[in-house]
Amino acid sequence: MALRYDYSRSAPIALPGGPGEAAVVPRKVASFRRPTFNAGLAGLVTALVGMSIGATYLPECMPMAIEILAIVATIPVTTIAMVLSVWRRGELASWWKYEEW
Repeated sequence: MALRYDYSRSAPIALPGGPGEAAVVPRKVASFRRPTFNAGLAGLVTALVGMSIGATYLPECMPMAIEILAIVATIPVTTIAMVLSVWRRGELASWWKYEEW
């Protein structure tokens, strides 16, 4: 979702045409900035590294299964990283209202 949002902010959005109109399909996607996607990816890596360090050095403090811990750790950290990224750029309202047709 973050990658599609970043792409929609950098490329013109093609509106659907009428019946019988030719569709323009690009052969290559142009390069575009992906700050929201990169922030989400950084949040994911941070959560996974933090979870791995915690599971290695504090095993008695982490009685949950490692899979459950990974889900519990990655979802909020990744979401917070993306929210902070769009908030910092002043696009929070646009990101919140973003929808695909």
